[in-house]
Amino acid sequence: MSDGPKLHKAKDVWAQLEGTRPKDPHPHNVFHPPYNMGVAAALVGGVVAFGYGSMYMGMRHQQIKQGYWK
Repeated sequence: MSDGPKLHKAKDVWAQLEGTRPKDPHPHNVFHPPYNMGVAAALVGGVVAFGYGSMYMGMRHQQIKQGYWK
């Protein structure tokens, strides 16, 4: 019942493992520049406005519900 620690043996044969993989001529990164500045600005602005608006509306709802604002 007392198994020893598991050994990670991939580090010993990493060069051999990489040699069996196909070569990728184009790395698939998450973001590919160049970016369209207008679209990026609109997305960032929209996210900020939506976040602020949703927090403000939640606060406004609670203030009216609890009778602090009329």
